[in-house]
Amino acid sequence: MIYFHITPPVPFPVPIGTPGPLVGLIGTGGNIAALFTGLLVFVLDIFLYIPFVKVNDRVNDAYVETKEGALDETH
Repeated sequence: MIYFHITPPVPFPVPIGTPGPLVGLIGTGGNIAALFTGLLVFVLDIFLYIPFVKVNDRVNDAYVETKEGALDETH
């Protein structure tokens, strides 16, 4: 975004613990385009993680079923 001159570079230090989408807004001195860029990246991150979370849920469900089957066989 800096290359296309949509958002300026971040010249100001940002306090530790600032939420990710707000870093660009605070660091640029209040540039709204930087805020929207931060929010866009945040939403994109969520959509990129969804498939991995779904796979993790399936693996966890299969593990629980296997574990319950092993308990049933011992009794």
